[in-house]
Amino acid sequence: MLPPPPGTSHYTILPTKFIDNVSPQEIKLNLPNEFDGLERIILQATGNLQRVLAAYFNRPVNVQHVKNVELPATPQSEGKDSFDSDDDSSDDATVVLKRFERQINLFCEEKFLYTADSVLIVRSQKVLDLIEKQKAGIAQIFWALQKLPDFKLHAIGRHGDEAGGSFWRDYTLSVDDLMYCHIREMFPVGVFNSSSDGRQMGPCPTGTIWVAID
Repeated sequence: MLPPPPGTSHYTILPTKFIDNVSPQEIKLNLPNEFDGLERIILQATGNLQRVLAAYFNRPVNVQHVKNVELPATPQSEGKDSFDSDDDSSDDATVVLKRFERQINLFCEEKFLYTADSVLIVRSQKVLDLIEKQKAGIAQIFWALQKLPDFKLHAIGRHGDEAGGSFWRDYTLSVDDLMYCHIREMFPVGVFNSSSDGRQMGPCPTGTIWVAID
């Protein structure tokens, strides 16, 4: 799990079971009431957040690539990677082709929507070609693969105490033995307010971090 964002060491930490039950007849989530309905949709988006926000604003959303750096090879890259050893059930012999550290900003026209930092562990040449040759984003990679990623929410946080304030989420996405992503997305105050174009994202005098438990 990623360390909390800078300046949040004084925030209240609450262990939380985000999913109470999943069965053929029922899905029961346990997301904090401190988030409103639209924010909770963001918290559970599984690799399709750009499409969700494009639908909400009914306008194009655009990715600004800030960083895409290949990380040095490590001993773990010969098999399972240290970033995903607790979450990825792929075979130990699966070869990690490359690892990338990335950062993007997402905009709806001139409005800033969020920033995302991620580490990508690539085990497929097709995925590697999408990243290096086509400069594809994570959502576009899943679209090209025509596969739904496995999603796990690790932590969510709120700067301050009210809905509408800045918040973030940490989660992982994986597809078979093709790729694995650890992602932190940070959302500004008033992300759903079309007239707001600020980038205020904490920290605050108070705040809460909900950390996943099994």
